[in-house]
Amino acid sequence: MQHHGCFRGSHRRCSLNAYCGLEVEEERQIHAERSWSAEELEELAGSYVSGEGDAFTLTAENGTLSMKVNGNPTALQAVYPWQGMVRKTYSDIYLTAIRDEEGHVFAARYGSRIFPKEV
Repeated sequence: MQHHGCFRGSHRRCSLNAYCGLEVEEERQIHAERSWSAEELEELAGSYVSGEGDAFTLTAENGTLSMKVNGNPTALQAVYPWQGMVRKTYSDIYLTAIRDEEGHVFAARYGSRIFPKEV
């Protein structure tokens, strides 16, 4: 498993490492290429809005999901069943489906927040 970038620790740790002459960038996980299943595409597609007013939409297009966060296109990569990842400059943000007993997606965790899916 390969990793690249400063992401598991805080930016303070990166600054401290630089001050001490150590490696600044911590390893970031590289995921195997994966495709969304038809069920994932159908269930994940929709609009999600947080209680704080942030929102994102997932749209099924050509066998993949496109993502817009607060109206801005964002690259989303499928990494595990029911989970995607957005690679940022210094960290990765994971999107994880939250499903009910019947397997329907009713919300998604994006980063540290939970976004209910709009009906």
